[in-house]
Amino acid sequence: MTAAVSHEARPVIRVEQHMNLPFSLSIRPAHGLAAAPEDWSLPHAEEIQAATDRAFDIIAAADRTFSLWKPESDVSRLARFEATLAELDPQVEEVWQLCETAEELTDGLFTAFSRNDSGSDPRKQEAIFDPTGLVKGWALEKAAAALSPLLDLGLAYCLNGGGDIIAAGASAQAPWRIGIEDCLNPTAIFSTVLVRDGAVATSGTYARGRHIYSPALGGQTAWTGALTVCGPSVMWADVLATALFANPGSHQQILSRFPGYEVTQDRRF
Repeated sequence: MTAAVSHEARPVIRVEQHMNLPFSLSIRPAHGLAAAPEDWSLPHAEEIQAATDRAFDIIAAADRTFSLWKPESDVSRLARFEATLAELDPQVEEVWQLCETAEELTDGLFTAFSRNDSGSDPRKQEAIFDPTGLVKGWALEKAAAALSPLLDLGLAYCLNGGGDIIAAGASAQAPWRIGIEDCLNPTAIFSTVLVRDGAVATSGTYARGRHIYSPALGGQTAWTGALTVCGPSVMWADVLATALFANPGSHQQILSRFPGYEVTQDRRF
């Protein structure tokens, strides 16, 4: 007697390393996998391959342009005064302006501009422009746009960049289930968020230690833990998660400027 072989549909998964972080993409039918045939992806194999290639090319290009760890990147060249904004990829100025907007909307709790030893104004390029806190979400959104043709095929995707997630295309009956890591035990799940079309972003100290600067305190945050924000844009959810984690006061005034966003976890200790 031969044992029965179990066949079940599986998502298409792709993982790549960029920005010193894992980026993972999961694609499945919009209605979920439970009733999908094992070979559900075959009729759309070429479209899936093309869209995922474009998405990861966008993320890789953002890493090459914006990484301060890559000496040849545009942002590194800017920091060394080898070029002005006008001489660099136009996307650098786009992200620069978004960072200025983020700083204004968060009352300075989010900033991509640091001052040098002389205290010069970084907007005069006399200090480091570090868009890390915004550009990952920005790149995820650009990559998600490259995946949007899959939605017309009845497919759904979930793109995860180092714990910040943008998902789209899921039906009401089969939303994406996003697990929020327990900041006290990163191997465990603290809570689950159901997402059809939207984003989830978390900032905190549990993965990288105390690294979030609080302008309100004039230094690193005194607390540990994690804070999670959900909303329509992964870029702005990430900005808000960072800003609100650094915020020693009430979140209400800042959140009022961002309709559709909410704090789903605030575990700061």
